[in-house]
Amino acid sequence: MTITSFAQLKRELKPGVSLKLIDTNLDNHKSLGIVRKIILQQTNAVKFEGGSWLGLGSTGEKSSEFAFQENGFTYDNRAKYPDYGVMLKYEFVQ
Repeated sequence: MTITSFAQLKRELKPGVSLKLIDTNLDNHKSLGIVRKIILQQTNAVKFEGGSWLGLGSTGEKSSEFAFQENGFTYDNRAKYPDYGVMLKYEFVQ
């Protein structure tokens, strides 16, 4: 699946879609490499199995903080928060 815009990403991230975290700037992140399924879609966030959330504007995420690659996307807010920002790179799992 190729995503080309933030609006398309928000439409595609719906219950039943699975994502794998493939890269992050966080040391020893426990979810790295694990496939997680979306179980709930809200206007500006999605909830994964296990209870974690990915914000899509609900806590200040901006479309400019998302970049799109073949079969995935990256969220990176380190420019806004240089001391504690995160980079999370996900790929879609079929």
